[in-house]
Amino acid sequence: MRRTFFFIMAFCLGILYVNAQALRISGRVVDSLEHPIEVFDVRALRADSSMLAGGAFFEGSFEMELPEEAALIKVSSLGYVPAYLSLDLGKREGNVVSIGAIVLDSQPAELSEVVVSARRPLVRFSGDSYVVDIAKTRLENAGTFIDVARRIPGLVVSGNGKISVMGKPRLLINLNGRAVRNVSELQALQSRQIKSVSIDRNPSAAYSADYDAVINISTRDAIQDYVHIAAVNKFSMARKLSNSSSVTLNSRIKSLDLFTDVRFSSNGNLQYDSEEKHVWSDVQELRTSRFSELMVRHNLLDISQTAEYHFRPQTALGLGYRLSVTEQNIEKEQDYSVVSADHQALTTLPVSVHSSMKRTDHNPSLYFTNKGKNSFLGIYADYYGASLKNSQHVSEKAANRNVSQDFTDHYDVFGLKGDFSHRLSFLSYALGVKISCIKDRGTYLSGYEDTPDSRLESRSFATYVNLRKTVGKISFAAGLRYEREHSQSSDNDRVVSDTVYNHLFPYLSIAANGSVKASLSYSRRIYRPTYNQLIVKSVYIDPLSYSIGNPLLKSALVDIVSFSVQKGIFAGTVSYEQYHNKKAQVAVLEERNGTQRVRFTYDNIPHVHRLVLYTMCNYGTGNIRGNTTLMLSSSRMNYEGVAYSTFKDIGLYLKSNLETSLWKGASSMLSAAYRNAQHNDFYYHRASFNFSLYLTQDLFQNRLRISVQAEDIFKTARVNNWVQNMQRARIVMDTNADSRFIGLSLRYTFGRSKAKSQARSSIQEETDRL
Repeated sequence: MRRTFFFIMAFCLGILYVNAQALRISGRVVDSLEHPIEVFDVRALRADSSMLAGGAFFEGSFEMELPEEAALIKVSSLGYVPAYLSLDLGKREGNVVSIGAIVLDSQPAELSEVVVSARRPLVRFSGDSYVVDIAKTRLENAGTFIDVARRIPGLVVSGNGKISVMGKPRLLINLNGRAVRNVSELQALQSRQIKSVSIDRNPSAAYSADYDAVINISTRDAIQDYVHIAAVNKFSMARKLSNSSSVTLNSRIKSLDLFTDVRFSSNGNLQYDSEEKHVWSDVQELRTSRFSELMVRHNLLDISQTAEYHFRPQTALGLGYRLSVTEQNIEKEQDYSVVSADHQALTTLPVSVHSSMKRTDHNPSLYFTNKGKNSFLGIYADYYGASLKNSQHVSEKAANRNVSQDFTDHYDVFGLKGDFSHRLSFLSYALGVKISCIKDRGTYLSGYEDTPDSRLESRSFATYVNLRKTVGKISFAAGLRYEREHSQSSDNDRVVSDTVYNHLFPYLSIAANGSVKASLSYSRRIYRPTYNQLIVKSVYIDPLSYSIGNPLLKSALVDIVSFSVQKGIFAGTVSYEQYHNKKAQVAVLEERNGTQRVRFTYDNIPHVHRLVLYTMCNYGTGNIRGNTTLMLSSSRMNYEGVAYSTFKDIGLYLKSNLETSLWKGASSMLSAAYRNAQHNDFYYHRASFNFSLYLTQDLFQNRLRISVQAEDIFKTARVNNWVQNMQRARIVMDTNADSRFIGLSLRYTFGRSKAKSQARSSIQEETDRL
């Protein structure tokens, strides 16, 4: 009887406990394209709109306690129209009320209207990559991708729009999964079209082993027909005037997407160089000094056209074509002084050089993509053909001697590539295969001392597999890439080299996701020499020096181990890199017919070790935002028994941005970059500081954007100032570059915007080597 009584009492207390439990509410928050919104607020309100409870949530889902007095739920996120929902307590499981998916419509916000007390990090880690969201953030209104890149930590944008990653010189940029070959495609990409940008500083086996960094740009999809036109003109003034104009058309008519981009630019540059050169052997030495004035005029006409037909929303067939015509003229006036071995005699050699280059590129491409719920298939075919004509005419006034070089070159590159990925319930995997063929035919019409014909043919095959598994907050990734290349070079029908390379490139990674994100990874990469570094052709530099390729130059293999961590607004990576057969330029003193000359060529350094610490953070207060990136690096290099750098020699690279609104539609950004004096192979680069200012003003409902760009305001950038110490040579270079300039840009846009995958290339790494 007593046990029955206690059982009944326990049952009643349990019922009272369940009834006394507070109700909870759950749901999902998505945008108009049903993509999860990453950061949002949910608040429970009384009938008079006063708040009872609430909080911030992430990754598109939430669950919170629901007070009894609650009459409304308010869901809000920066850049979206808030949603108010009345409660329906009928849809519940136990004590949890489910209100399903809540769709928030976008509401563009001016930078000046934003006041955030607790900020989400600008950068978030995802495995070995760090991701920057563009859509629904302040970066959405930056302008073009070039403007976005200037605001992303770790990315460096030069005054002419060239993009690089700090500490990673071999960069691949993908737009919607395919390679971007020309920076003009990024200049045409509007920031409102971009969904996110990820930067991978240690790429997996899915990417060619030639690259040590990959930028992936994802764009937003259109949900209706549209026409979007952007007309841009940019004028800049330095020592020479430059101007570029472009018209870009993006449109969608039912299932057909069209992209057209036409641009023309004419850029001028004037710089002054001074050089001291000392080269010696066991029995002789050569000392020269040089002062030169270099004037460059570069003209470019670029036309791109892409048509993409969608059989279904996620299945597309595309056809693209790009034509590029480049002309460049260089005028150089040089004064040489040659010092005799006994330092007594001084000979002056004034020299005038005129160089011209004309290049025509053709690039048709065909591609097919299919995106399933858990899979992706992409097939890409490319042809790239280029015709190049170089002419150089030199007048050695003191010797009354003229030297002429005329060289024609023709490249043919064919490529076929396929990628497939699939996500299973227990595992994700990706497979790929690639076949390419390169033919390079060069002929001297008139040469320097000899007139060789050069040919290079290369056939390559690559395949890869990537696996990824997630267990709780831990994810594991492994990949393996196999590359085979058969390369043959000849000189006047004489085979100089005939080699077959077989390489395996493994990739391993383990990552943890939590309040602190961390990952540890290993990869192997290969840095192949360019074809100009391999081809045996003599190129005149000055009366006493020339350059020539080395057909026996080996590719450099690099093993990289990196550890990355992120906590809040701080993120960082430390990596160790070991190079095998790193490529470097060397100088050799030789004598022909009683005349001393310096021959510049290339050689391999057996082993180089490098340590890199890379860290970034973003910050803000009120309407001021900024980010800072810091990189510390050191290396140890020995060549022929001589130590050229040690781990004690630490290089520092610091880059910082600050941006603020001025008034409605106007903003300004300050950018500063500092690099201390540091070693790089045989080079010792002098310290450099660059301070730049960017101003923008939007008018006519943001259709017209006026931008002012002031680069290197204090003229303190040292882009080409170094000392090159080799075993038997020392060269000191001081360049007064044309780095300071003022630019004015006008951009007018019509209609709605949506990005296209303008770049569809399966042969990016092959054309890089040309």
